Amino acid sequence: QSDPNFADKIRHIRDPKNRMAVVWAHCKT
Repeated sequence: QSDPNFADKIRHIRDPKNRMAVVWAHCKT
């Protein structure tokens, strides 16, 4: 399931580590 809102939310994150953390948090919920 892909969440367009989520993709929008992380699109502006330039830092890979930061983006990883956000993605990780999103996947765990």
